[in-house]
Amino acid sequence: MEEIEILKVKYRKNIQYIIDKNKNFYGFEGNIEWDYYFKENIYEFAVTKNQKLCININAVHRAVETNNTMYIEYFIIHEIRHIYQRLCINLYN
Repeated sequence: MEEIEILKVKYRKNIQYIIDKNKNFYGFEGNIEWDYYFKENIYEFAVTKNQKLCININAVHRAVETNNTMYIEYFIIHEIRHIYQRLCINLYN
């Protein structure tokens, strides 16, 4: 488990940077709450739970190892869009 904690620290700044540079596109002014989780299935890259962005640290690490870092940003943006859509729906209701 210690290895996972090292990976979380290693990638935290980059993940935060990706979130911060893309959140303004959707009109977010504050912080987007996020955290890591671990799942063996690297094809489950990120999910949104209760308006919180959850990122599979195993999938992030695999993307970096295979030089497919664009997937990290793609799936983060995808989940930010879900958070935005839910906020719009809640405001509409």
